Amino acid sequence: DALGRRVRKTVKFASTGAVIEDRYFIYDGWNVIEETIAPATGAVETAEHVWGTDLSGTAQGAGGVGGLLLRESSANGASYYHYDGNGNVTALTSGTGTVQAAYTYGPFGETLRAAGPLAQGNPWRFSTKYQDEETGLLYYGYRFYNATDGRWPSRDPIGEKGGENLYGANENDSINYIDLNGLNPLNFLREVAALPFDVLDGDLFRARIIGEKFTDSQCQFLFTTVGVDTNRAGSIDHRDRVAKYPEFHRIPSPQAVYNPTIGLAGDLLVQAAGDELGTIGVVSRKMARALMKAYQKAKANGCPDKCIKIYIEAHSQGGALATNALTLVSAEIRKHVFLTTLGSQRDHSGEGLGGARNIHNKYDIVPKLPNQPSLLFKKYPTETFDPTSLGFSKGQEDGPLSAHTLLNENGDGGDGSYYKYREQHPWGK
Repeated sequence: DALGRRVRKTVKFASTGAVIEDRYFIYDGWNVIEETIAPATGAVETAEHVWGTDLSGTAQGAGGVGGLLLRESSANGASYYHYDGNGNVTALTSGTGTVQAAYTYGPFGETLRAAGPLAQGNPWRFSTKYQDEETGLLYYGYRFYNATDGRWPSRDPIGEKGGENLYGANENDSINYIDLNGLNPLNFLREVAALPFDVLDGDLFRARIIGEKFTDSQCQFLFTTVGVDTNRAGSIDHRDRVAKYPEFHRIPSPQAVYNPTIGLAGDLLVQAAGDELGTIGVVSRKMARALMKAYQKAKANGCPDKCIKIYIEAHSQGGALATNALTLVSAEIRKHVFLTTLGSQRDHSGEGLGGARNIHNKYDIVPKLPNQPSLLFKKYPTETFDPTSLGFSKGQEDGPLSAHTLLNENGDGGDGSYYKYREQHPWGK
C-alpha cells in the first residue's frame, strides 16, 4: 500500500502459475489486525488479532514485538500468545490452557523446534514477526529476514548510510537487539533494564514531548531537555529561552523533552543511577521517536538533505538522555543532528552527527565526575569557559553547584553563565 506494507500475498505453483491461495492483510499502523486466507478451493478463513503493549510499554514503540495477545481464527478458534524476554513467540495455548504450539529458536532466530497441532499454521514466531511458511522468511515491514542465514536477503534501503554491512541484522547480536521493521535495531536489554527506574521515578507515566505540531514547510527543528530536579514549567522555560537565541528564533515549533522529577534526591537515586547503569529509559525513547518524526516531516516537506537540521540543546542529565536517544535512531537521521550539551552528565564524541559541542563552565562539578568518557579518551569536542569573562562576579557562577545551574544565584532570576555563553557562541562561530 502507500505506506509500503504488504497487503496481499499470493502463492502459486511454480510450474503452472496456478494460484494456490491468496492472503489479504488489514493493519493498524504496522500491526496486522485481520488476515483473510482465500484458497483456490475450499472455505475462506479469517483471523483477527488483538494487540496489547509491546516491549516498549507502548502500542507500537518496539514494532509490536511481544505485543500480540490473541489470534482468533474462523478455522482454529482462539490462540493466546506466550513469549520469552525478547518478544519471541514460544508457545500458543487455547482458552482452556491446551498447548497448541511450542517453539525454540537459535541465536539468529532460526527455528530449532516447532511442535504442536498449530506449529506450522501459526505465522507469528520469532520477534513476533509474520513468517511465510513457503520460504521461511520473516516479514519485518521494510525487508524480509532469513533466520537460517542470519541476514537480510535484500540490501539496506538507505545503503551504506546505515552502516557498511548492507545485509547484517541486529548488529549480529539477536540475543540483545531487536528490530522494529527491518530498519532500526534497538538495544532491547538496555530498554528492558530501564523499566524499574521508569516506574519508580514516574517517567513511564509522565514523560512528554511538549510543543506545537511541526509545520508543512519546516526543514529545521529544535529540541531541548534538562536534567534532574526540573519540573514541567522549568522544562518549558528552558525551551523558550533557547528558542529566543538569534540562531534559533526563526525555527517554528520548538519541542521540550520533559524529563519528570521526583525531587533532587529521588532523581539522583533513581534517574541518574539508571543512566549510569547504561539503561535507556522512556524519556530517551520518546525523544528518539520525536527525532524520527522530525526527520520524516522534513522529508515529507520536500526538504533537500543539506537543509535538514535537527538541533538538540541538553543540560546536565539531559546530555545523557540525548546521547541514549541518538543510539535509537538511524545513521541517516544522526548525520542531521547538531547536539549541544551544557554541563552534561555525559559528553558526546560527535561521531556520526552533523556536529557536537560539549560546553563546560570551568567551575562546574558535574562534567568533572568520573562518568565522563571524555576524561578517559580525551577525544570529545569540549568548550570550557570562565564565567568572569561573561561579567559574573565572585560567588555567582563559580561554585560547584551555582556553576552548574541555568539561572544565576543572585536572586534576580537572570540567566546563568551557560545561557549567556551559549547565546554568544552560536553554531559556526
